[in-house]
Amino acid sequence: MKIIIQSLLISFVLHVVYFTGSIIYGYFLTKTHDPDIAASYENVYFLQNEVAFGYVGSPLFIIFSFFGMAALVGLFIKFYKYQISK
Repeated sequence: MKIIIQSLLISFVLHVVYFTGSIIYGYFLTKTHDPDIAASYENVYFLQNEVAFGYVGSPLFIIFSFFGMAALVGLFIKFYKYQISK
């Protein structure tokens, strides 16, 4: 039971770090963006279909990645403890 809790906690921390990094990176790109109106005219199709703040993804992807990462971390912890006990 201890390995399950540890793997869920580590998976949660990794997801928080990933999403926080994505937000900080997006903020940095927003602050340093220098619009060029003359060059943007050629990209009208891209600009009309662009999502303003990232992309819309399925919430199931986040759930599956959370539990998938927890499973991988749990296997790593189990393997690590097995190697140490040898």
